Amino acid sequence: MPRQPFVTAETTKVDEATVVRRHLGRHAKDPGVQALAKDLDKQGFKPLKAGNKAFFGAEQTYKSSEGKTASFSIDIQSYRKAGSKDEAALGVATFTSGKDTETYRFTLVAPSGNFDKARERKVDPRNAVRDAKSWWTAFRDCSKRCGTPCAAALVSCTGTWTAYLWCLVATCGGCVLRCVACASCNCSVWCRWAAGCCRR
Repeated sequence: MPRQPFVTAETTKVDEATVVRRHLGRHAKDPGVQALAKDLDKQGFKPLKAGNKAFFGAEQTYKSSEGKTASFSIDIQSYRKAGSKDEAALGVATFTSGKDTETYRFTLVAPSGNFDKARERKVDPRNAVRDAKSWWTAFRDCSKRCGTPCAAALVSCTGTWTAYLWCLVATCGGCVLRCVACASCNCSVWCRWAAGCCRR
């Protein structure tokens, strides 16, 4: 796993109610999130409601032996299309270290529930939706290095996107949550020291 020896990390799984509050609060007002939600809506996807394995959330805090600190959070909501086996999700990942902060907004669509062939979309600085090949590719490649059971779970876990991610957490433990953070870092120095660099 990409982790410098002098960095300690504490991971917290976020309960559904907290993720729901964030989606209904700050995420719902985010122009980038609104653009991605509209893009999913145009494709026929509707958000799943709480209680249907609809939300995934995690938080991490980092501290170096030199006194540097960083924090990371991710919230994901599952979407589904009537009469389709496609699985979709909208995610918001935020990394903060000192005065630096970055939020990555994205959607994932697994055709016929095939997560290995997931398509990713993101918003550009003008909040226009564009195809992407970054977060999911980085997360998947990182998770494959979490051991044979985890690599197998990437194929065997099923359900909504959030059920799929929770299945990976149950199988891979903290390693896969570290991969979530690593994939969310854009490999800039200010976040790489904490989460590592998974993007190519």
